[in-house]
Amino acid sequence: MNAWRLPALVGLVGIVLAAAVWLAAGRHPGLSPVPAQTEPQRLTNLTITHAGQRHLFHVEIARTGPEQERGLGYRDGLAPGSGMLFPFARPRPAAFWMEDTRMPLDMIFIGAHHRVTGIAARAQPGDRQLHASPGPVIAVLEIAGGQAAALHVAPGDMVGW
Repeated sequence: MNAWRLPALVGLVGIVLAAAVWLAAGRHPGLSPVPAQTEPQRLTNLTITHAGQRHLFHVEIARTGPEQERGLGYRDGLAPGSGMLFPFARPRPAAFWMEDTRMPLDMIFIGAHHRVTGIAARAQPGDRQLHASPGPVIAVLEIAGGQAAALHVAPGDMVGW
């Protein structure tokens, strides 16, 4: 074997092995990664309790930075009883805007004791105005615009997921 062929062959084998490991890990851009057994669920049921009445929502969870940045942007609609939850690792002030959103949304700010602390009602699509929490929150729930008022959701209501 020529002297130059051995290093080239070793390099090629290394590239093939690295690609195989990368594909097996589900990191190929064309493949969906296989969720690990310990990965948290991306959908959950959530309830808002107002005056003893429980309202059930089936929500997506935006956990990562990119998921939270995209939020409900670029979507044309949101079914009643659905939404998106933006949980935070610890209580912090939060502010959202509607720049890439195509539908009105209600933003429900959830404090450390799982109580509604504020609502930004009917935030308008494409608006760059910041809708800020009234203080530190552990999560923000986005639902269809007007749904919070229709259900009489108010500060102090309990939120569970």
